[in-house]
Amino acid sequence: MAFLKNMGIIGYIIGAVVILPLLLVVYNFLFINKNDAKKYVTSYIENSTEVLSLKLPKPDLLANESYSGVSKMIDTKIASKYMGRDGTQRSRMNYKIFFHDSLKKYIQITMINVNGGFWGSLYDNSFLVKINKDDLINPFYGTKEHPLLAFSARGADTPLTAVRASKETGGAVKINVDTSPDQYEYNVSMYLTYVMPKSEFKKRFEGVSLWYTPFLEIKGVKDSVPFIMIIVPLIFLIYFGVRLYKMNHPRHSS
Repeated sequence: MAFLKNMGIIGYIIGAVVILPLLLVVYNFLFINKNDAKKYVTSYIENSTEVLSLKLPKPDLLANESYSGVSKMIDTKIASKYMGRDGTQRSRMNYKIFFHDSLKKYIQITMINVNGGFWGSLYDNSFLVKINKDDLINPFYGTKEHPLLAFSARGADTPLTAVRASKETGGAVKINVDTSPDQYEYNVSMYLTYVMPKSEFKKRFEGVSLWYTPFLEIKGVKDSVPFIMIIVPLIFLIYFGVRLYKMNHPRHSS
């Protein structure tokens, strides 16, 4: 009985201290810290050119289209805090896809952690977007499914502006919302690291293919992995917790 109790305690400790953290590390490696993009960001930016775009068409609010396009949360680290609370680190990505009449290609403007004032300015002004030159001549990019990526936008004639409340005057002031160089670099770095599919990144930047990435990118597989990796160790821990409780609180027959 003592031997079984010790084995139960050891199993519980292994599950709580070793298996669960190890699963989180594995998940972060495969699904979060996806691409080693740092060494490619500078060359990607330097090899980009500006393309003129006209005002974006107003969104169809009746069709639930948003001024800021599609909003998506990006997981940059999966972690568990005390008492099981979610400690995952996230950033917000907004993107808008539109058809460029001159290029005859689709373009996706992508911003990370940028507020709605920027997006509203695109409907009132002609603007320029920066697109990588290699992507411009790559037939893979430019379709609705794989649009050209643009991580920077600025007003063509005058800066893009948004209205903000002024604490000093109590009224409203216009501010410049052209994409800054720092924001541009941040957008590129975040997207290439955490958003671009691993297989696309490997092929685009390293010219190689990974045998397991097509499986990871099958619809539903990636979304189900976090659930499986969390629920299995939880069941394991609950099972051994119950076993330990029964060992320490045996029933006594009357």
